Amino acid sequence: MKVGIALPKNAPESFKVCVESVVKYFPRLALDYCITTDPGLLQSVDVIWDPCSGGGKPPSSLILSLEKPLVVTLHGVAPLALSTAYCNGLWAKFSLLKNNFIKRRIWKDAHECCAVIVTVSEFSKRSIVQHLPIPEDKLVVIPNAVDYSKFHDSKFHDSKFHDSKLTEKLSELELNSPYFFHISNDQKRKNVDKIISAYSELDCHSKWPLLIKIPSARYDAVDGVHFYTQRLDHQELVYLYRQAGALVFPSIYEGFGLPILEAMAAGCPVITANTTACAEVSGNAALLVDPNSISDLANAMQLVQSDESLCNELVRKGWQRAKEYNWEDAAQQYMKVFELARER
Repeated sequence: MKVGIALPKNAPESFKVCVESVVKYFPRLALDYCITTDPGLLQSVDVIWDPCSGGGKPPSSLILSLEKPLVVTLHGVAPLALSTAYCNGLWAKFSLLKNNFIKRRIWKDAHECCAVIVTVSEFSKRSIVQHLPIPEDKLVVIPNAVDYSKFHDSKFHDSKFHDSKLTEKLSELELNSPYFFHISNDQKRKNVDKIISAYSELDCHSKWPLLIKIPSARYDAVDGVHFYTQRLDHQELVYLYRQAGALVFPSIYEGFGLPILEAMAAGCPVITANTTACAEVSGNAALLVDPNSISDLANAMQLVQSDESLCNELVRKGWQRAKEYNWEDAAQQYMKVFELARER
């Protein structure tokens, strides 16, 4: 069987990681594949996989028009679930509501063109059924995963790493380990404002620094808060997780939450939300907080930096939890979905 993967070059990094991690196991599963957006090439395959449906976005009209069994990975529906709280400004809210209406209208017919719709968590499945006209029996949950060895066993080449822009920036910031770490795209649902507010409530004489990796530093200066906005390669990302005292990831809405597993695999304690997929993915291996409570988040940050035995327990549980999510299992589940799609 040959699978055509409709992955555009400008796809979000998390979607690319998913595809790259899954297709690595295709050869041993006797699956052939091509990654292309060319309709002619997609017409020549047995099954088309569109892995890029995020935020409730339906497949493109071009992909829907191709007469091939179609599998779509719908990662989440945050703009639909959060509605006007997802953006600021009257025009932005109007535009969002309009886009949400269009998404629902398209999905009403589009789901019939999909043989199978995959999503990445049980929470995301429930959210999709609630906010889109997609029948539950059309949805299959295949969780994302983490390449445990790459985060847990990575070997660093000191000469290469210490010459990187990251180490130059960390040296410039005088940022020493341990520190609180957050990484995201800085959408409102990622809760960066509350992370900074909670950090500001900590005892200023003893608190760790806070390093925030987001696309741009749009926040007012706060003592102890540092921003890194440049792209990270894998080696740099692992380094930041390993040096951090804790990952702070209290998302208001999360369809999965890949940084949770990455941090756990790297031996970094995790503070995350007690709601959405964050709690589902982290299980009992993280410190869970109410993502809407600044005091709850501040108390968790204070506890992590003051209780070494708790941190050691979170690291141990995190290693075990991360091992439960592996890409080979995901690839095998995708193979079954592709076979099911071809039969329908």
